[in-house]
Amino acid sequence: MIDQKDFIPRALTVHWLKGIQTDSFDSAIEAANEWIVRESIDVLNVETIVLPIGMDNDTEVPTVGSLAVANRQFIRVWYRKHQ
Repeated sequence: MIDQKDFIPRALTVHWLKGIQTDSFDSAIEAANEWIVRESIDVLNVETIVLPIGMDNDTEVPTVGSLAVANRQFIRVWYRKHQ
């Protein structure tokens, strides 16, 4: 059986103008590496996921011109579950 686990940088602060300030992407990589070693995980694949942060219902992407202004980036580890 396979499964997946996401490692998302922690939210540090929420500001009405600046939005959500998060820990670095490197902190998510570090957390994934620590989990893999600690749990002796049989890793199948590692992905970097980048998702745009939407407006009211997460279906609209905020833009300036044609550039998205906010994205959420995290690590996804696919692994073989021990039976």
